[in-house]
Amino acid sequence: MSAVKAALPKVAVGKSFVKTGKRGEKKLEVTLVLDGKIVSRMRLNPGTGEIMPRGQDVLAQAVSAPQDQAAKIVQQAIPNLEVAAVGLGKDGEWKVDLTLKKAVVASMNVHGGDGSILPDWKAERDATLY
Repeated sequence: MSAVKAALPKVAVGKSFVKTGKRGEKKLEVTLVLDGKIVSRMRLNPGTGEIMPRGQDVLAQAVSAPQDQAAKIVQQAIPNLEVAAVGLGKDGEWKVDLTLKKAVVASMNVHGGDGSILPDWKAERDATLY
């Protein structure tokens, strides 16, 4: 938890992108970057531009929220993020949830040995594909 708390002030907004889901629905996502590496992502409602809790899906066939606004919304939300629950992830990593207004909106993975923040490879792959 302390590694993520220390890293949060240094987290910046990365690329915003639109991803198409399995059923053709559009997903608006914004990456979170630390020291040049994508460490997490936040999903926004493609219709309204509001930050959504992790795991919540909206079936939207088009994105009406502007992508440049999405990055600004996440930028304004970063100072309000709080560290919440911690759980053991894969390969001995710690998964630290980040909340906004009591809702989990993102998570970061922390190395179990040295306490460093790990890159989010799936978010990085999606950001380069879209």
